[in-house]
Amino acid sequence: MNQLHPYSTAIFWNKKKTSKAYGVFNVQFADFFAKLVKHIKNNGGVDCICHVPVRPGHDNRFREIAEIVARDSQVENISDSFVCIRDYETQKGLTEAERRENIRGVFEFHGTLQGKRIVLLDDIITTGATVEECIYVLRKAVAAIVAVVVLAINQIGRTYWSYNQ
Repeated sequence: MNQLHPYSTAIFWNKKKTSKAYGVFNVQFADFFAKLVKHIKNNGGVDCICHVPVRPGHDNRFREIAEIVARDSQVENISDSFVCIRDYETQKGLTEAERRENIRGVFEFHGTLQGKRIVLLDDIITTGATVEECIYVLRKAVAAIVAVVVLAINQIGRTYWSYNQ
């Protein structure tokens, strides 16, 4: 695992269920996210937030974080309407192309986001395949804007993108 970002280790242990640090940093991470969401809200607007949907049968380790961010930022948390409809192979160890194919079509948004400005929360971006698929689904639900806020980027020698659709 590349851990080039200073928060990578803390994020890794915070989400590893067997770790003594499991969930220990949720409040601190939520505070980081909330500060950014408030900044975006004050400089262009945010209607709601959500996190990348959890795979079926997996622990929703982002629930507490998203609830704190929504409360502290005074925006709606729409995470319960944004769901993963089928399990998929872990993204770890897959190439960028394999990650895109692996994640294609696994998310749905139940409802409409007509004109809403969304902030999507995630912990780490590696290739961007997962957040790109999330953006696609949220825009398909007619979101006006989807901004992505992450704690860290694990650099694997690629150029990051701007998603315009």
